Amino acid sequence: DIFIEKSVNTTFDVIDIVPIKSVIDLGKFLFKEKFHMN
Repeated sequence: DIFIEKSVNTTFDVIDIVPIKSVIDLGKFLFKEKFHMN
């Protein structure tokens, strides 16, 4: 039971981390694009 709980928690951690990195990358990209336009 403990193993299953840890596995599920780890999976959710991985799923949560990836979109956050994608959002940060997108934010950096948009910031650079906006900065270059001015």
